[in-house]
Amino acid sequence: MIKRKIYLLAVVTVALIQAFAQQLKADNLILQSNKNTFVSGEKIGFTCTLISEVQATQKILFVDVCGENYTISSQILKPQYENWEGSILLPDTLQTGVYLLRAYCGNKNGIPTLISKPIAVINRFGNNEMNEKRKMKSKNVPFFPPFNEHAVKNKILSTYASKTTYSTNDEIKFWIENNSSNLNDDVSFLVRKAEVDSVFESTTPKHFSSFITDSSIKINDKLYLNGIVKERETMIPVVNKKVLLSIPDTIPAINYARTNENGEFRFLLNEYYGLQDIVIQTINKNVEFDLQVYPILLLPSNNIPYYISSAFENSEFVKLAINRATLHKAYGSLEEAHKNTRGFKIPFYGEPLIKTFPELYVALQDFEEIAWEILPIVKYRKEKNGVSIKLWDPISKAFYDNPWILVDGIPVFEASSLNVLSSDDIKSIEIQPQIRCFGALFIEGALSIRTKNEDFSDVEMPKNAVRLTVNTYYNKLIDKEADQPLFRDVLYWNPSLKSKQQMNQVTVKTSFEKGTYVAIAQLVDEKGRVHRSEFKFVVE
Repeated sequence: MIKRKIYLLAVVTVALIQAFAQQLKADNLILQSNKNTFVSGEKIGFTCTLISEVQATQKILFVDVCGENYTISSQILKPQYENWEGSILLPDTLQTGVYLLRAYCGNKNGIPTLISKPIAVINRFGNNEMNEKRKMKSKNVPFFPPFNEHAVKNKILSTYASKTTYSTNDEIKFWIENNSSNLNDDVSFLVRKAEVDSVFESTTPKHFSSFITDSSIKINDKLYLNGIVKERETMIPVVNKKVLLSIPDTIPAINYARTNENGEFRFLLNEYYGLQDIVIQTINKNVEFDLQVYPILLLPSNNIPYYISSAFENSEFVKLAINRATLHKAYGSLEEAHKNTRGFKIPFYGEPLIKTFPELYVALQDFEEIAWEILPIVKYRKEKNGVSIKLWDPISKAFYDNPWILVDGIPVFEASSLNVLSSDDIKSIEIQPQIRCFGALFIEGALSIRTKNEDFSDVEMPKNAVRLTVNTYYNKLIDKEADQPLFRDVLYWNPSLKSKQQMNQVTVKTSFEKGTYVAIAQLVDEKGRVHRSEFKFVVE
């Protein structure tokens, strides 16, 4: 009996330790942003550092801005050096209120690690309806963005310039000295206008975090698209069913997966950037299936117990911020995305034997005429149950009865759906009349049609298919006019200096706007402590 009690006590102790470890996981993420108060239409600059002995296994980070029960904007990032960095745009229509900037990642078991940071957003058009409703809830409290975030202030970092007073559109040279024993620790550097007045700081509430406790939520360490296939009539999961993933493109590419014992499938989205137009479907066209795709991102928060007070909303600080954002919108700098160069690609079915351009021939009204008149190795036949297409292989001198048919790279298994296409709709037709094996896919030749729209909009969606837009890896933007000072409160923001030197020099141009500014250097050490140094100066 005593042994049993000791055993139970050990089990309970281990469970408590595991629960405590899970709770501490949030401390493994350090989230920094370029400021705490934003105007609608502005961008949030951020950097996130993972403090963990398993850091090397973490491949991606999810970042989003959410309100109560809805997500406003989100991004998925690959790590750069030891951290993640990027920016996220707040819509112009976003109402005045308090929102959460969240960052989260997961391990190989799908256990999520999440950190959140409340931010104040002021709608520059005066829309305050949602914020007023929050004021009516008795449990909610006013939120004043803190100027000084929690950080260890010591002699590890020091920031200084040659003087403390500068004129507008002037040039400042800053020196950032890093006396850390580990120069691999990233230093971020920020120069911005001094934020909220101290009268607001005294009533700042404690930090609020929205952690998701639902055990069913899994965040993987790689970017996967997951879903499930069920029979439509019985809604029973289908086991060992081939599922295709394809994207409308000028060069057809295909990816496939098989459903597991639970009817679930998984695709690795490893080299996709930006929003992707994806079609997922099963090959079988005789049985109707129900395809469901699981959401990639974490669920939004269901509670944000803050509101923006009238005193803060009507302060001179906010009025200046709105004017500044309006001017910056009018005279703002241009941006362009990094171009992801991809190597030479050929279609997944191989090099085509024949490539035909219908516009070089007499105009034909539908695909039946096109096949008969200008595609000599394509046999188009109307049958009792529909339409069949065969390909003649002049090398083996044989017909292939079940060739793959593609429109803008999307497999189509009903040949009759092609008849809506005329010569005016089609840019080119590729024919590859030979057998190919693509993994476990057996391809009896391919008939690939590229439309002039190139977006798979001319034919009907195949049976047992879903089309959706998927947010993949964030493509960092380049500021083409970064030296243009304009009217802005953030003069400089570098999430990671990356120099790995003890002394760094940064040159910054002042704004056209006068006032008090502050330069902030921050360092996250291997134990997760944030070290901070500040240098205040005046622009007059």
